[in-house]
Amino acid sequence: KVDLKGEFVLPGLINAHCHLTGSGKPMKLMNLSDKTLEKLTKLLKTPLGKKILSNMMKNNASNALNAGVTTLRTMSDPFYLDLKLRDKIKKGKLIGPRLICAGMGICITGGHGGMMAYTADSPTEVKKAIRKNLRKEVDFIKILSTGGVMDSRKVGEAGRPQMTIEEIETACFEAHRGGLLVATHCESTHGIKEALLGGVDSIEHGAKITDDLVPLFKNNPKSLRGFTTLTSTISAGMGMAVLSKEETKITDVKKENAVLIEVGMIN
Repeated sequence: KVDLKGEFVLPGLINAHCHLTGSGKPMKLMNLSDKTLEKLTKLLKTPLGKKILSNMMKNNASNALNAGVTTLRTMSDPFYLDLKLRDKIKKGKLIGPRLICAGMGICITGGHGGMMAYTADSPTEVKKAIRKNLRKEVDFIKILSTGGVMDSRKVGEAGRPQMTIEEIETACFEAHRGGLLVATHCESTHGIKEALLGGVDSIEHGAKITDDLVPLFKNNPKSLRGFTTLTSTISAGMGMAVLSKEETKITDVKKENAVLIEVGMIN
């Protein structure tokens, strides 16, 4: 028995969309050039780089637990390090929150999230990436079907459809055969429509949802469970749109894109 007289009991919180490589603090990382990012990625692939990432992810998971978050849904992290951390926690080797992990995401060449994802430019390549993730025993599949704010180079790029409907459909078909749900990064109305038609199980971030899309959310025959959910990451969108650039460390272009996405996501 635990004496809780005069104390408060808080239910465990759930973070439904996070990346263990991020602490929530502003970073200038995505302001770097593609060439610099490529060099950084090569460095992180080394044993030392993976050790640094692993420690960072372990600390971020521990901080979340100490803040009352008992479950984290990780939406793609590099080199399957999230799965290694998940398994250590499961085996009792580390104290941490329950982790529901996507492993490596899947995006197009030059697409959003490339540092933490497989690059796939055809249904065949998408299928191969899904099969790799199934073999690694991920908990669900994460694809990135539209552009995003943090690596946008021009206004309007965030939310631009990137994966084709055929590629999305292939990802869902192959994942569903393995009994896994498919979540997609999606930040535009058109992108949402294509993702729904492809059979995704959850829309991550979101945008303006028009009346004609509502029935597809409620009854989506290509999804694994027959419906599609929305994980609206309001805190991330609002933060970049409302806070000053000095606080968020983002460029003018990213700021404008953040405002555009935030309006659609919330309104």
